[in-house]
Amino acid sequence: MAENPWYPLYVGDYDRKTSHLSMLEHGAYILLMNHYYAMREPLPSDLKVLYRICRAFTPSERKSVVKILSIYFTNHDAHYVNKRCDSEIDKLLKYSKSQSAKAQLRHSHGSAPAQPRARVPLSQPQKEEKDDKACARDPAFKIVYDFGCDLFPQLASQTTAVIHQWISSGADLELDIIPEIKRIETKEIQVRGWGIFTQGIADSHAKRLQPMPKGRSNEKSSRNPTENTRPNKAERLNAALQRAAESGGFASEPESEEKALVDVTPEFSEP
Repeated sequence: MAENPWYPLYVGDYDRKTSHLSMLEHGAYILLMNHYYAMREPLPSDLKVLYRICRAFTPSERKSVVKILSIYFTNHDAHYVNKRCDSEIDKLLKYSKSQSAKAQLRHSHGSAPAQPRARVPLSQPQKEEKDDKACARDPAFKIVYDFGCDLFPQLASQTTAVIHQWISSGADLELDIIPEIKRIETKEIQVRGWGIFTQGIADSHAKRLQPMPKGRSNEKSSRNPTENTRPNKAERLNAALQRAAESGGFASEPESEEKALVDVTPEFSEP
């Protein structure tokens, strides 16, 4: 029977029905469906043949094949049948017959065969490619690109024009861009493009540009803690001498503290 070069795989339906499968089980299911669609007929019931179709050689691999057969296929008339595969094959056969009938009708009336449509080149990808080449000449761009691709290899195939936007807007490599890429890497977030870093870089850049808040002046904290604000004995003595000199109690400084105390005492005369 003729082989089928393609078949539809509805990713949403597949994910919903196979979310509980292991990696080996996914591989067995896909290989069995590939053979089913290619041959346009149910699978043989011989397990040895099915093991060869799935390249299952170890016990764990063969166990996965048996599990997939028990979940998604029904053993009927010495064959493993899958209703969804049969339905899609019927659709493909009907479509193929319809296209063949249209072609025969077209040729029977002598009409020229249909010419394939020319594909119009898209301008947007060309523009992005030019932007990437222009960005690649910037040394800062190369640093960011190499660092990001080292942590996330899938970014090598993504458009990089946004990197130039970060740099031209004033974002710093060491303070804004590189730290944000590291932060996303530690969060184990699935990165699909360079744009995932844009918000974090913008927040970091804006935070650095904010003015520092003015602090309150604290007189107590500015004062020297070792400074003694209470006047000592010498300071009190000098203040007393200053007051006595201003009041005319004596003309010259006393020779000792005891004399100073006597001199500043008012004199009283007996009546």
